[in-house]
Amino acid sequence: MSLTYKLTLSESIKFLKKLILLTLFIKCFLENMWFDYIH
Repeated sequence: MSLTYKLTLSESIKFLKKLILLTLFIKCFLENMWFDYIH
């Protein structure tokens, strides 16, 4: 049970990291587009 939980937790953390990176990437991308649009 403990092992399964650890594995799930580790997978969740990996997923969260990817999600955060993706969010940051999209944020930067949109900010750059907006910046280009203004200037």
